[in-house]
Amino acid sequence: MSKQTVAEALNISEEWAVLNRYRIEKFLEENDTISDALLAGIENVRNEEFGETQKEFSDYEKKIALMGFHLAQEIISMKHSGIAEAIIGAIKSSRE
Repeated sequence: MSKQTVAEALNISEEWAVLNRYRIEKFLEENDTISDALLAGIENVRNEEFGETQKEFSDYEKKIALMGFHLAQEIISMKHSGIAEAIIGAIKSSRE
C-alpha cells in the first residue's frame, strides 16, 4: 500500500490540505448545519480557483462535496464504530 497522503495522491499540496482542515473548523463554527458548512467550503474553493462569482452552485459541485462527506462518514463508521456519533455529539454540544 502506498505511503502517500490523500493530498499527494490527488496532486494537491500538503500545505493546502492542512490549511483546508483549519477552514473546515471555521466553516463548522460559523454555520448551523453541515450542509451550510459544505456550501461555504465549495464557495471558498471555487473563489480560490476561479475568482469570486455570483453563480449558483452546480449539481456537480454539490455532488462532489457530498461524495467527500459520505466517504468520510463511511470510513469513520467502518474503522471506529461508535466514534462518529461521539464526534457529531461533541460538535453539537460545542454549539450550545
